[in-house]
Amino acid sequence: MLSPPWIILRAAFLMTLLSYSNGSVRLHISSPRHGAVFDIAALRANGGVNLEVSILVNVKSKNICEVNRRSFCLYVNGSTFTDSFDIASISSAHGLVVPSIAWQTGRVWLHISLCGGNAGDALEASTPILVRIQDENMFHESTSVSRNPKITLVLTLSIDDAHRALLLVGTLRAHECCSNANIQELLFVVPDSHSFAFHVLASSDAYPRASIIEESSLFDGIIKPTWHKYALQMALKLLVARYVTTKYYVTLDADVVVVGCLDIAQLLPGGKGVFTAEPQHVHPHWWKGSAVTLGLPENAFPDAVFGVTPAVLSTIGALITTTLIRDRFEAVDWQQVWISSWDSWSWWSEYTLYRLALDIQGLFDEIHTLSNFPTLCQAVWFRNQLPWDASGAFQDTNCIFSLIQSTTQIDPSSIATDISAQVTGPQLCSV
Repeated sequence: MLSPPWIILRAAFLMTLLSYSNGSVRLHISSPRHGAVFDIAALRANGGVNLEVSILVNVKSKNICEVNRRSFCLYVNGSTFTDSFDIASISSAHGLVVPSIAWQTGRVWLHISLCGGNAGDALEASTPILVRIQDENMFHESTSVSRNPKITLVLTLSIDDAHRALLLVGTLRAHECCSNANIQELLFVVPDSHSFAFHVLASSDAYPRASIIEESSLFDGIIKPTWHKYALQMALKLLVARYVTTKYYVTLDADVVVVGCLDIAQLLPGGKGVFTAEPQHVHPHWWKGSAVTLGLPENAFPDAVFGVTPAVLSTIGALITTTLIRDRFEAVDWQQVWISSWDSWSWWSEYTLYRLALDIQGLFDEIHTLSNFPTLCQAVWFRNQLPWDASGAFQDTNCIFSLIQSTTQIDPSSIATDISAQVTGPQLCSV
């Protein structure tokens, strides 16, 4: 329950979001609720979805009257829905009906944001909600997407890394006893020409349920052979969000191994994705390149921090990131311009782009929280950090992942021997 100095105003029309500094305005989608399920036939009969927006305005704000002069934008799956809507009045009126033409069966992310402000205004947005549109004549789903939250795992992979990826999959399966209920699926994102070999890993009856996604399905055009492989791999970790059916997903690569239970309470405390606060000075060129890509001043968000793989990403957050990039280069082949921009003089990373994009939208604190315990431990980034302390990693009760970089040139068979000593026997399930 909110206490003074806040008052609740309801918008008579749908709009984008107005944002004031110092928390003077908060936006919230009151209806529908996160997890709501709609039958598409009922939507058509209703003419669409009734959307009710709450605007909470600090009564101490000097500019409350400006709310009436702003407009709001609705975002559907990270993209702006038609035009913005002017706020003609603030009252207890009914919400806007979003026409059914905008809806198809499947999952739909919604959030609102204030638009029409002055350049340099801080931008805030409502917490995204996920609703499902289904055809009752075809199938029945659960009435809630949040009752038993799960998480998706995403692994970008090529045949050259397959032997190391087997260590990841093996350690994931070794923790089935304590992770099975928490994992929706494992998505392998692979080059099209390699997919035939990886289909042996795809299954619906083994843990984890796995699917193969060909890289070309994530692009509007053709994957260019001139693109740097690192830039491609980073872009894939954001573009894959269109295939993710959970609210959050974890990015992995073939150097990662699972050393603990994938605990939702640890990965999504309070329903928010954890992140590691790696400061900008560790990789300043990533932040600079990301700012350039997003059209920001270099130091637009000097306090922004984020870690590296493995990382928990918000599905809608990744969609928003790629939407902002697409909108910036909408007059050209945006994916070509984006990925080919990564070179020796302009670097960016998927995580710095993601963090800055969510800061632009004022959403980061709504969907992420700082991790109380490191989910990655005993990581070996450089050869001088060898040998890998497998025992320390597996015995750390707060740890979920460890990592042994392939650039250390350690033989995967050596890693397998270390892992085998830790995963054999009943100890994993008895922890």
